[in-house]
Amino acid sequence: MSRLVAFGCSFTYGHGLEDCIASDGIGAGPIPSKFSWPSILADKMNLDCDNQAVCGLSNLGIVDKILNYDFNKDDMIIIMWTFFERDLLWVSKNQKLDLTVGIDTEILNAWAITHGIVDMRMRTWYNIHHVYSYLKSINANFYFLHVNQEPEFINLRPVWANNINFLPTKFKDFRHFPLAADGKHPGPKSHSFMASHIYQHINSPEFSNQS
Repeated sequence: MSRLVAFGCSFTYGHGLEDCIASDGIGAGPIPSKFSWPSILADKMNLDCDNQAVCGLSNLGIVDKILNYDFNKDDMIIIMWTFFERDLLWVSKNQKLDLTVGIDTEILNAWAITHGIVDMRMRTWYNIHHVYSYLKSINANFYFLHVNQEPEFINLRPVWANNINFLPTKFKDFRHFPLAADGKHPGPKSHSFMASHIYQHINSPEFSNQS
């Protein structure tokens, strides 16, 4: 059976949904939620779902996962690019350290001072372009989303990224719905509407994928 392969952070993983919340009521469950938008979308499209999202993952972390993933030729790939204030450091060839601004560590404080918001947004464009070029090179069927698509980010688009487009759906369009059990992440209605909107756009003659 063909697959829908999704990449992203906790907003793709389904953190906080009823089957994806730790006993402390804060952390995520050990596996992605079956109520997350990738699972719902896969069901709508009669596809198996391989949700490769990781909570707290950076955009560079998403790049790393994509480049090391074994795709099938008939996979549908959907990537939800995440927040800018994160990064990935290599400690050794086989050891990586995920960084998220807000955690009180010496390395993160130094990192946050060095990388301003414009720098972080521009780095995201480079990450996105790298994945775009890679997936094009393997003739993949893929779509991009962005967790925010804020104007400040879109307006920084370099000339070499003009061919890259995003599905016009984002979670803030559904912020009027109740949040998940942790009180921070999108709730089940948001995920359901997200999946429905993505499905409509994918099947619209007005919107084509990146390939």
